[in-house]
Amino acid sequence: MCKDCGLPPFRYQDLRLEPKSFSIRLLKLHPAGVQGADIVIELVTTDSDNPSYDALSWCWGKGGPTRPVRARSEGGDHCLRISTNLESALRHLRLPDRYRILWIDAICIDQSNSMEKNRQVPMMSDIYGKAQRVCVWLGDSDDSSVKAINFVKDHVLDLHDFDNICQDDKYAEGWIALVQFMERPWFSRRWVIQEIALANQTTATIICGQDTISWAEFSEAVSLFDGALTGPLDLSKLKFPHRNNVSYSTRYAPALGAIRLVKATNELFRTSFYDGIPSALRSLEYLVSTFTIFDLIPDGVNMEGQATLFDHLPLVRNVMKTWMESHIVRRAFRVDYDAPIIEVYKQFISFSVSKAQPSRALDIICRPWAPELRNVEFPSWISTLANATYKLVDQNALGQRLVRRNPDSLVGNPDSATYNASRNIGPPKSVMVFPYWKSVDRSMFLRGFVLDEVRNSTYPSQLGHIPLEWVAMGNWDPKYDEPPEEFWRTLVADRSPRGRDPLLFYPRACREVFQHSIDDTLDTSMLINHGSSIIADFLKRVQAVIWNRRLMRTKRSWLGLAPKATRDGDLVCILYGCSVPVILRKVQKTSSEIELELKDHETRKADAVLYIARKLADYARRRRAAREEYSTSISSDKSRTHDSQGVKERSPQMYQPDEEKKVAQSSSEHNLDSNPSSDRHGKRRYSESNTNGHDSKRFASDHQQLKYVGPDASDVYYILIGECYVHGMMNGEARIFRSRYNAGKPISERIMAETFELR
Repeated sequence: MCKDCGLPPFRYQDLRLEPKSFSIRLLKLHPAGVQGADIVIELVTTDSDNPSYDALSWCWGKGGPTRPVRARSEGGDHCLRISTNLESALRHLRLPDRYRILWIDAICIDQSNSMEKNRQVPMMSDIYGKAQRVCVWLGDSDDSSVKAINFVKDHVLDLHDFDNICQDDKYAEGWIALVQFMERPWFSRRWVIQEIALANQTTATIICGQDTISWAEFSEAVSLFDGALTGPLDLSKLKFPHRNNVSYSTRYAPALGAIRLVKATNELFRTSFYDGIPSALRSLEYLVSTFTIFDLIPDGVNMEGQATLFDHLPLVRNVMKTWMESHIVRRAFRVDYDAPIIEVYKQFISFSVSKAQPSRALDIICRPWAPELRNVEFPSWISTLANATYKLVDQNALGQRLVRRNPDSLVGNPDSATYNASRNIGPPKSVMVFPYWKSVDRSMFLRGFVLDEVRNSTYPSQLGHIPLEWVAMGNWDPKYDEPPEEFWRTLVADRSPRGRDPLLFYPRACREVFQHSIDDTLDTSMLINHGSSIIADFLKRVQAVIWNRRLMRTKRSWLGLAPKATRDGDLVCILYGCSVPVILRKVQKTSSEIELELKDHETRKADAVLYIARKLADYARRRRAAREEYSTSISSDKSRTHDSQGVKERSPQMYQPDEEKKVAQSSSEHNLDSNPSSDRHGKRRYSESNTNGHDSKRFASDHQQLKYVGPDASDVYYILIGECYVHGMMNGEARIFRSRYNAGKPISERIMAETFELR
């Protein structure tokens, strides 16, 4: 019995979990005329394809389920505990005179049942998409939220007066209230993207305490706010009052979570005018890697780790329908909360590689997307959010602010290409990047070549400032000379902020800024805040490129930028399918690692011999059956009278070649499947010679012709340090250089393509 309410605990009834059924629980919220009355609910199971209900999008909050509600059933009332925030939501959603039908994840899904969650989570796209209305619960209201909603309705959406409210200081309080409203936790949670993006945009409603505003109106206000921040109106020029002795301003782009969330709902889908069916506009990789500034772990602690990827699955499922056949969807991303996190990430990377443009299929290993988890050490080919460009930081009275922690990624957006280092060459389709061997289950196998080696590197840029040593490595004397082209182009990675060619004024701006700091580190932030707008534009691009990166020189004297963790002697490599060069570090395998791999190979070899033995036995059975059929047909033929068009007699040899070909082909396919890395990865493999002969004796000895082939350079693996910029080698020039370099040289001196085992 519950100590608080004296009721027995609630027990969930099992749901139908068949893949094709739409079986869900709906919450029937009983009416009450007084807000403080006990909350009474009923859970009703429905298999209807079009049930009528509202879906709730909300924040679970940090606290656990501590508040009791009455769950009514035929057996009487039972105690079901929910969180404080959800209790408040139910009180505000409850109607005074009639039932309200809702779908709420925390109640309608048995959170203690992994099998049920595995089935129900992929259905969320349909659950939110079929809801008559999606209700966004932001929490209880306060003076600021009331002011924000009224400010939007009375002023922001009045376009005739919009310029005035952006320039008149008397509206500053209203803008502050709107900023604080957009900084509520719901707007910075990643998993709400799918809930609101799939909702009916005309009926979705934001609820904050007793106040409501339609999602359509709020989206318009956010869009106008975003335009005012970056457009000619420039809201940052308004004089904002002090709060808690801290100057409050829009200068630092607050509440970007809300702005990007609104943009996401407009960019992810396009709804057909005729049938109302949404079509996906973005890839799965785009979803996972773009919304990294949102909080990554949902409030439901049972979803830790895997949730970061799974929270996108309902939305992803719709996205994938555009690019994948249904059997691929089911096989690629069947939600399993019990799967090891590394295996889930492998599936995601394999899927992203298979669906991306070949020349940038491997950009996912350079693009930050995976959250760091306690007590989990990821392999280097999983780029964690420790490398993300921005991080949301709570700055007390200023609220949440985006703070730059790292440079912009060189590989850029998943749906666009900035560079083409491998010159349109993608990873070989016949090569599996994950062989799934037990001893190397954390290894990724990629093809490419070593372009050069890091000869020396400078101190990394701190806060985007330019150390004095960088000028010396760039072979430039700012007092007398124009900036060398390789130097100023390297500072901006040979691109403008939007990935286009660098702007024409960049060389002049580079020369001007170094006139202010000839003998000391160049403070780019000071010049951005106090210099001209042209200088500021140039230095903002420089900061975005060099932040926490090192300037480097390679052994072939190429200038470039490398990750902070780069060391002298690291390798500059071109990977087939990666749009930018990468820095790899060679590591010698330990004796125990090599021994474990050898044991794996011996096991595989034994499995292959057993497989062929079974194939031989199966072949022998089929051959006996063929002989028996032949004998039966001969006996039957002798009892008949043949005419002039008599049937030609068949012999066992007519069966033998086809049968042998089928068995030999099957045997060959097995060897490829059982050892997917084969010699393409420089790893151990089995080779089969001439199993397609017609002589049955040759086939019978096929198992003797299986040869064990040793690995190439199997005593080393590589650590991915990160992406890098090499001036003059970003658009396919590396492959041209390699071709010319190898011309006329003996094989031992050539730059050879090889397989890199990344760990």
